[in-house]
Amino acid sequence: MPVRQQVWRMAAAIIATLAAWGLIRLVLPSLDYYPPEGLARNLQRSWFIVSGTHKAAQLVYALGTLILMAPF
Repeated sequence: MPVRQQVWRMAAAIIATLAAWGLIRLVLPSLDYYPPEGLARNLQRSWFIVSGTHKAAQLVYALGTLILMAPF
C-alpha cells in the first residue's frame, strides 16, 4: 500500500473519530465530569483552566494520542 494512501487513511480515521466523539458528547452531555464542589475547592486549578484554554488543550491531547495510536 502506498505511503500516501496510508497517510490519507490515518487522517480520515482521526477526523472520523473526533467527529464521532463530538456527536456522542452532543447526545450525552453527562460524559463531562466535574468533581463535587467540596473537592473542586480543594484542588489546585490547572493553568489551562485558569487561562481559558482547557478545550484547546483537550483537542491537542486527543489529536496527539490518535496520531500516536494510529499505526498500531
